[in-house]
Amino acid sequence: MENNLDLRLIIVGLIIAGILCWRLVLRSNGKTWRAVDMPSTDLLGKTGIAKSMLRPGGIGYIDGDRLHMMSEGDAIQAGTPVKVIRITGTTVIVKSLNES
Repeated sequence: MENNLDLRLIIVGLIIAGILCWRLVLRSNGKTWRAVDMPSTDLLGKTGIAKSMLRPGGIGYIDGDRLHMMSEGDAIQAGTPVKVIRITGTTVIVKSLNES
């Protein structure tokens, strides 16, 4: 009987931990993150803003969605307009629109 109680407590603890982790993944600083495994190919060619410095990876916004993105080459300063040029697996590759 005591083993069943311990097992139930462990299961309840794991469920609560899973729910808390899921909430942390989907929310950051009060802003909702998109829960996607693979970025949509609809992002190709779209423009957005680098929210953080991309060196090469960082955070940016495209169509109001917060995404992890990587610069194609050199670092991109925060606040720079960017364009999605490629999606490789789960990685959104962008280039600065300020480059000539």
